[in-house]
Amino acid sequence: MNYEKICAGIKATRKKYLTQQEAAELCHLSKKTIYKLERSGVLPYEEHVDQLIHTHKIKTTDVLIMLRNRYCQQSSQSQYIKTMTSYYKKLLRKEPDTLELSDIMRLTGFSKSGVLNWLLRRKLKSIRSGRFYLVPKRYLLDFLLSPYECYILGKPTSSVRV
Repeated sequence: MNYEKICAGIKATRKKYLTQQEAAELCHLSKKTIYKLERSGVLPYEEHVDQLIHTHKIKTTDVLIMLRNRYCQQSSQSQYIKTMTSYYKKLLRKEPDTLELSDIMRLTGFSKSGVLNWLLRRKLKSIRSGRFYLVPKRYLLDFLLSPYECYILGKPTSSVRV
């Protein structure tokens, strides 16, 4: 789901507080994940007791802040982005200007089907040459620094980000 769409949906509710269930539905996360984020301190909450019913009230602004951090929305001037850009440029220095599928597989540690999935979904921009995909180094660098790459599930331990 798109970060901007999720935030727009949350803002459209015009509520100051959300319950766990509302936050889970609006953020497209499970209620269990919201609970874990609360317990870990990432998502502050207030306990609200109404006779026998216990609910957690979460400020809408706290949910938006959590989402921004979760989706790695950082400015290009942040120290993290500068450091990672420098690291990736050093790593890619010896590579050719355009990378093939096998090069990307070797650099990221992902399988052919995983990399093809990125290319077909246009998460990783490429130039199609017949039946081959060619990826300029700049496109790979943009992908590696993107919010999408920050939250790829099942990332192998040999990934470039280690």
